[in-house]
Amino acid sequence: MYGNPVTLSQKSDTFSHTFERIPDTILKNSDFQWCIDEAVNSCTFRTGVAVAQEKNDESICDGLLTPDMKDQCHIIIVTQKAKSANDITLCNTLQSPWRDQCSLELTKTIAVKNNDINQCIILKNGEKDTVKLNQQDSCILQILSLQKSVKPSDCQKIQDPSLQKMCLTFPIAQE
Repeated sequence: MYGNPVTLSQKSDTFSHTFERIPDTILKNSDFQWCIDEAVNSCTFRTGVAVAQEKNDESICDGLLTPDMKDQCHIIIVTQKAKSANDITLCNTLQSPWRDQCSLELTKTIAVKNNDINQCIILKNGEKDTVKLNQQDSCILQILSLQKSVKPSDCQKIQDPSLQKMCLTFPIAQE
């Protein structure tokens, strides 16, 4: 993307040339080898996910190095597809707990897009689930932050005391 395109063989030559300058005492050190493995894994994952997102192609995830990388990439791409299509059923292709997380994120996205606090409250769904409660509070706060003014009663729908206080700093409307 930056500069002139480089072919794989040119990159191999560059990597080889770089490694040729590193003394054997460092190259053969297990700490160095671990560091290189981590860097390669990190770059492979970041690049693989970025390409899969750019092309909106989940199959690219299958080319990643480890099962965890593949799984995380699939989760990211499915969630992205569900959000762009506004289709919560796409989340059903994921296993729990990722299916639930995808559904929560999509519900929050739709609620914010529709500017509908009541859709945020569905996130909680009567359960005492801390993650869902935090998502609900975050959703309500995000919607209210976009308003010209808020009703104190809307701020009362937020369960977390610190987020509720933050809400009350927004311009207050008369009820």
